[in-house]
Amino acid sequence: MKAIKTLNDLAEVADYSLMDKLKSDPYGREDGIDHDPREVFSVRKWFKLDTLG
Repeated sequence: MKAIKTLNDLAEVADYSLMDKLKSDPYGREDGIDHDPREVFSVRKWFKLDTLG
């Protein structure tokens, strides 16, 4: 494996598969300019991981 010395080196070996699974915020504005505070939902809560410790 090639040594990672720069951010570009890291980008070449990074796994971007999560990016394909992301969904836009249904409450967000189309232009993305929406900095109003709102509740953040935890992935742990969705998958009931809080019970796992």
